[in-house]
Amino acid sequence: MDEETLTRMTSLYAGRHKAFLATRHPDVYAQKEKAGTLEAHLLKRGREAAEYYLTLEAQMEERAKAIANTREREAYIGGIPSTVAELVREELVHAWP
Repeated sequence: MDEETLTRMTSLYAGRHKAFLATRHPDVYAQKEKAGTLEAHLLKRGREAAEYYLTLEAQMEERAKAIANTREREAYIGGIPSTVAELVREELVHAWP
């Protein structure tokens, strides 16, 4: 994982979490914005989400190596991005606190 990829993913997930807070928890969003802690919170959550994504992806890719059947392995590998994205979204991006 290079730093540019991590930075890009951090920004992506921070933006998604920002939209989630603004829509679902506008009071928390406003409090953090007023206190000057919103950006730090978003960057922290974005970084956590990006690191979690990359960790889950690597774990699933490692598990794929144990699948003997080529078709099953390819299907499993093909589903990794959407599975990991869904887990990150549910567990970090759309989670509060």
